[in-house]
Amino acid sequence: MHAALKRPLFVARGQERVDYDHRTSAEFLGAAWIADAVRKGLPIARVTALICVDGHPASELRGLHAWLPVFLPEHAERFIRADPLGVLEYGDASSLPLGSRRALLDAIGKLAAENPWFLSFQRHPGGLGALVQDDSVDDLCTILADRNAPRDLRMVALEAFAAAPPKPAAFAALRDVFVDASRNWFERSIALKALLAFGDPGEDAVVAALPSLAGNAEDALRLRGQAIEWLYGRGLGQEAVVALMGDLIATELESSVGLLWSLADSLPVADIPPILDQFLSVVPSRVLADYRRSAWGASSFVSKLVVRVGKEAADAITPTRVIAWMELRQRLKRLGADDRDQEFLHTLGAAPDAMPAAFDLFVDRFQTDEDERPGQPFRSFVEVIGSLANADDICEWCLARLARETDLPRRS
Repeated sequence: MHAALKRPLFVARGQERVDYDHRTSAEFLGAAWIADAVRKGLPIARVTALICVDGHPASELRGLHAWLPVFLPEHAERFIRADPLGVLEYGDASSLPLGSRRALLDAIGKLAAENPWFLSFQRHPGGLGALVQDDSVDDLCTILADRNAPRDLRMVALEAFAAAPPKPAAFAALRDVFVDASRNWFERSIALKALLAFGDPGEDAVVAALPSLAGNAEDALRLRGQAIEWLYGRGLGQEAVVALMGDLIATELESSVGLLWSLADSLPVADIPPILDQFLSVVPSRVLADYRRSAWGASSFVSKLVVRVGKEAADAITPTRVIAWMELRQRLKRLGADDRDQEFLHTLGAAPDAMPAAFDLFVDRFQTDEDERPGQPFRSFVEVIGSLANADDICEWCLARLARETDLPRRS
């Protein structure tokens, strides 16, 4: 604030020449000058005729036009109707009286009803947040609760709450949107962000709602992933990630790839190895398990986690985990996932000193497992060890093991 107040409105542009430091400053001061001229007798119709074309401000003058409702509140509705989005984006809606802000919301609602895609423009959060004042919270909550309100008008109300400081009077309305299964993912996601801004009460409400989150399966999973990403370590932990993986596997989603990529990037790397270990408890192990389209998304999630461990905490890749994570990969493959992720294989194959010991552990496991079907040990060996090592390395490990098993102490 201090820096802004000390900043000059004008900057030098050569000898005896100055210019505005920013276009917004020029528009603000220009609107103030026009307002003063109107109060001295300049007809308001003349102003709009000079600034507008066919009842709407020329694109170069939208910023100037957007400040006029602030300086001429008695004519605010006239300017708002001409360009409601300009007033919201380039002006200062927080300086408008309640009646003018209601007129602004009404104008945006009419625009939303006429053009379902009007919110495709790049919006500045500060402009939307300016709509949220103590005397307008009820109006915005009414919009959220009205299922017949245009979708993009509801989005404006949600984005306004998400951009503004939390208002306790809006808490219940935002929570209702988040848990409402009939709402689309975008609305519920913005409501989630707005709820978390309330601190502990918002976080507690989100954590309590997650287990029974209903609606479109993909939307519900995506929301849970977002909540875990933002609340990990504050009410949600490893068990929430494992449960999410289990529910992802259990669903039939056509486009699940990338569904949880953001979560994979945000989890603490120290927690990823135990999370991967626990995934084996929720991914079916049956050889003839049902095909699941969602296995592709689960597989891509697992791959990103393994690659992160390899890059950031390679020492956590132990021989036991090499075998376990390859078994996890094979289970997902049986469910229909792609198994051509070379970065996954390279990460495990390059784990320092892990592969020779993993080979020994694998061989020991099948030497003691009498329940395996004939031929299954060899097939498992090909799937796990054969996918990670070349023939020369495997031969070297075999010879080393034979040498150890035929030394004098063991023969005696």
